[in-house]
Amino acid sequence: MSRFVRQSSYRHVFGQPAKKEKVYDNIKGGAFLVTPLDQTGKTPDLFPLCRAHTAPVLDTAWSPFDDSLIASAGEDGRVAITRIDDTILRDGWSGDAGEVRDLEPMMKFNAHGRKAGHVLWHPTANGILASASTEVKIWDVEAGQAAFTSEIHSDMVQSLDWDFVGSTYATTCKDKKLRLFDPRSGSSAVTVADSHSGIKGSRVAWMGSLDRIVTTGFSRTSERQVYVWDSRELTKGPIKTLTIDQSSGTLMPFWNAGNNVLFLAGKGDGNIRYYEYENDDLFYLTEFTSPSPQRGMCFLPPRALNVSDNEIARAFKCVGSMVEPISFIVPRKSDAFQSDLYPPTLSSKAALTAEQWIGGKAAQPILVNLENGNESAASPVPAKAFTPSTPTPAPARAASTPTPTVSTPAPT
Repeated sequence: MSRFVRQSSYRHVFGQPAKKEKVYDNIKGGAFLVTPLDQTGKTPDLFPLCRAHTAPVLDTAWSPFDDSLIASAGEDGRVAITRIDDTILRDGWSGDAGEVRDLEPMMKFNAHGRKAGHVLWHPTANGILASASTEVKIWDVEAGQAAFTSEIHSDMVQSLDWDFVGSTYATTCKDKKLRLFDPRSGSSAVTVADSHSGIKGSRVAWMGSLDRIVTTGFSRTSERQVYVWDSRELTKGPIKTLTIDQSSGTLMPFWNAGNNVLFLAGKGDGNIRYYEYENDDLFYLTEFTSPSPQRGMCFLPPRALNVSDNEIARAFKCVGSMVEPISFIVPRKSDAFQSDLYPPTLSSKAALTAEQWIGGKAAQPILVNLENGNESAASPVPAKAFTPSTPTPAPARAASTPTPTVSTPAPT
């Protein structure tokens, strides 16, 4: 059989939706709501909300180094930082506190002249936050000011993601370009490449510690596509092109670095496809199917997974006013810790301070062993300037992150 069937540890991964009593129900939009992971079921009609914006919230992001700190961005152009008080949340569930107390932001930035569609914390430096509108700003949160600002994109930024050590970030834009920025070397993009040719939404994700980037988007004929890029040679075009289907929902890519598995969830779809990456190719594994279309999705940081159940990923799927957890499990007979499924993963400790990173230092993330809790850290090293390939138009190609809470912004 091995001559005909590709061997993989993840061939039999299956998605297991939570039972009805284990979902987060009666979630309201507008402002955003945070609830403890262990409090499931129907949220009380009167419940504390995070009221940090004067217009709909478009994105939220948990700090990777502080499980009570959340950033948000909204149509009002503001970026807010809110400290979550667990007591207020639990009082909201029990009703013991009487009058409901909302959660107020500890900081607000008038970040952008137009709507702020994205926020993303830095992967190794504590207190560094990126926000995006038509430009990207890198914030020193403690100082309350932008340390770096990118040049203006020709249209709205649709997606951004940091590389593994946080020296470079990538953006996709309505102008159908994929850009790489080294914010500490200047405001201009160091590389610009032609990306998906369709006019609909495009998304980008850095593939962990690999020098590869994955983007999703549309062709001119509305086919949904996945591109894999060599981050050092973007202008040569994607090294892998995958056509998924012809549908209208934007594909959201989620990279599982520990297992080299790419999850694809389409807005308005009920299914979640997943692929294993190997030797610059994507091998289809299977898909989780559901009759309920998803409005949005996020994934739990690997350090919070249930290793005793061989859970390699957990998605939180927005369906109407409900958030449904979906666990992706590798079936194994042994009850022992499965080290091949759980290599060291990102810990909750920062490798750098904001001041160190702004000053030019770089460091590998601090990793944690999920079997024994041991951590490993690399010493900060001098940041190296990004050296892109010579810019030329990309040729056309034929189709071939535990946070103790769940936040629910308006779908993006």
